[in-house]
Amino acid sequence: MQKTVAAPINDVHYVDKLVKLPKNATAYLAYPNNGYDDLHSYPQSGKKAINVINQSFKSYFRELHCAKDFRSAQFEYLAAREKNYDYFILPRITKWTDSYTLFTGIADEVVMNLKIYDLKTNTLINEIRINSQSSKVPGFEKSPSELLQEPLSAIASHLFIDEM
Repeated sequence: MQKTVAAPINDVHYVDKLVKLPKNATAYLAYPNNGYDDLHSYPQSGKKAINVINQSFKSYFRELHCAKDFRSAQFEYLAAREKNYDYFILPRITKWTDSYTLFTGIADEVVMNLKIYDLKTNTLINEIRINSQSSKVPGFEKSPSELLQEPLSAIASHLFIDEM
């Protein structure tokens, strides 16, 4: 399907070859940091991002535990290991622009890194970078949390081993 000028731009980059995960495993989803851009910080962006990630991934895991607030990656990693989860998912927002595109001419944008660790072997198995930018066409712009939905759904559909 061809994208129109009003469509958002989505770029999903797998740092190494994608390691597929078994369905029905357990995972701990760390709370993302709040996003920011050159001019602003966005206090509720971490909460919005974790909700979208949870929505995209929860049907693939037997149990997906979402952290309730932001803590250090080390703290959350150790908490996940202590509770014997199979995987640890660490989302980090590196850019979040939520602008009034119609008035500013600046497109909304989100850049997020997702790292997935195997807690049984203590290894980083997947690192994924999402860069999504909204259209500048009035009426077609999307918020950063809306921009995450399509790439995260695509990642989830490719991330897990197909059941036979």
